[in-house]
Amino acid sequence: MRVLRSFALLILIACSAGACQSYEPVPVSDCRKVVTHARSLLGEKADSWTKMQKSCEEATDEERGCVQAADSAADILRCSM
Repeated sequence: MRVLRSFALLILIACSAGACQSYEPVPVSDCRKVVTHARSLLGEKADSWTKMQKSCEEATDEERGCVQAADSAADILRCSM
């Protein structure tokens, strides 16, 4: 079983806990950068590009900012993304 099932699930967890509130908002037009960054941190645990791109587009600006600010896979989890 994958440690990280999907980018969307992580986003929901993070923001339901309020973890994304202090991050700079990132517009949907920057999803390519956000997904690239997240995939580089998640490595082989990352979902497909297509799935992550779709999740990014469905996320809020603050949720994307939370992922973009992460420095490690653990940060994404703390950020709950």
